Amino acid sequence: MKEHEAARALLALGAAGALDPQEERRVREHVAVCESCARELQSWQTLTGELAALPVPQAPPPMVARTRARVEAALRAEASRRWDEAVLFYLALLAWTVTLSSWAAWVAVFGFTGTLTYLTVSTMLVWLTAGVAAVIAHSGGKYEPL
Repeated sequence: MKEHEAARALLALGAAGALDPQEERRVREHVAVCESCARELQSWQTLTGELAALPVPQAPPPMVARTRARVEAALRAEASRRWDEAVLFYLALLAWTVTLSSWAAWVAVFGFTGTLTYLTVSTMLVWLTAGVAAVIAHSGGKYEPL
């Protein structure tokens, strides 16, 4: 009786063609000896055939075009965001490299005596650079001279 219930549970999937070969063989063997399951399989196959004959609804072309445009815009925005993050990372790396190398050059030329002057000049340059970067970032990366 357990085999009957197990095979009966697979009938709908068998009619839809969604069974693996072993399960399909199991259902075929059971249906060959069980008349009630054979009738139920036949009704499932009829239902499956009728469902397959129904027309597949199609989305209206304008909706497809709008959806495609939105997906493409989202993909472009994501690519742009990743590019911006990469550029920002490399700019930060460059800033640290320039700062450390200029500090080494300053110490080599002037020694530690001009430390306050170096910090003042470098801070002003960093603020100026950050301001220019903020203006460019705010304009969407498009530089338009005045």
